[in-house]
Amino acid sequence: METTPPVSYQKRWEREKKVREELNLLRKRYKKASEEEKKELVKLREELKSRLKLLTTAERLRRKRRVRTGERAAFIANPYTFTKTLLGEEREVAFKATRMK
Repeated sequence: METTPPVSYQKRWEREKKVREELNLLRKRYKKASEEEKKELVKLREELKSRLKLLTTAERLRRKRRVRTGERAAFIANPYTFTKTLLGEEREVAFKATRMK
């Protein structure tokens, strides 16, 4: 029996995890570092933070694209059912308006 290849987003999660671990190591090194080293560690930390931000933003966009694709397919398959679930069931509400005196 053949095994299926791992899904590509797991690789992206691993990249994010690796960057977070590097950030934690830099934080620990920063606490023990001298004043000269601290300046360089701050620069490295900023680079890693921007990389992590880029990775998480890209993953969020991919996830959003997958959700929109599923919703679009559901709408095309049956638009009436889709809008019914989107808007919810009809509600019978008795509005009571009292007149202000």
